[in-house]
Formats: sequence, C-alpha cells, structure tokens
Amino acid sequence: MKKLVFTLIVSFLLAGCADKDAYSKFELLKDQEVAFDNVTLAKITKADEVSGVLSALYLNAVYPKRYEKETFYVIVYSKDKRLLENLEFSLNGVKPLSLTVLPPQNEFSHLLDIKNDWSHYYLVEFKPSNATKLKLSLKLLNKAQASVTFEKTQR
Repeated sequence: MKKLVFTLIVSFLLAGCADKDAYSKFELLKDQEVAFDNVTLAKITKADEVSGVLSALYLNAVYPKRYEKETFYVIVYSKDKRLLENLEFSLNGVKPLSLTVLPPQNEFSHLLDIKNDWSHYYLVEFKPSNATKLKLSLKLLNKAQASVTFEKTQR
C-alpha cells in the first residue's frame, strides 16, 4: 500500500512539472509567421546538376512599412564556396542597387531560423518596381542559376 501511495504522489508531482502542450514550444511571433508564408526555395542548377540551394524572403511582405525599395533576405548554400565569389542577382532582369553580406546571426535570422556556417546570407535591395510579380534570379560563377517568384506586396 505504501508503494502505491508513493508511486501516485511521485506521478502527480512529475505530471505537475510537465509541459501541458508540446505545441507551446512552437509559438511564432507575427513576423515569423508571415516570413514562413513568404519564403521561397529553389535549387541552383546547371544542366540538371544541382550546385546549391537558394532561400529567399521578400522582406516587404514581412515588414510592409519598413522598406521603400524591393528588399530580399537571401540565404545561399553552394557545394563549392568558390562559386559564390561573383554572385549575380537580378529582379525582373534588373541588377540590384545594393548587395550586403550578412553574418549567420543577423537581424533577419530569427525569421527563418536558418543559422549555419556553410550557408551565406545577403540583404539584396532593388529599385521599387510596379510589376505585380517579382522574379528574383541568381547566377553563380559557373553559370548555375535559380529563380524564385513573389507576389508584389501593396504598400
């Protein structure tokens, strides 16, 4: 009888310390929810050979009042780091106004929660566009390329 009472007490104590809902660990901030809805991925390919992966987030969709220019947070993984030495970005065929290399831990890293040493992180800005579809393209040094398309966010 003593063992049963002891077991019940220990069970109740341990149950009181447990998380009630495992999903509480996955609560997202509002900007993270919008980011997950607006991130786009593409393989970087050349003649059916995959050279890497492009992940792009249209920041104007996440923070519509923050950016005047078309602004993207881009994460690039390449099997060969040397191919990233001369990246070429374009938006609907137009070259960027600025390309900023970011560290893995940056002001946008919480949005996608991708932080590692083998990926490269960029903030890419283009002049404002009147197009309703925004095609972000990337070309690597070996001419491998990838494109992702976003719906224009109304400001």
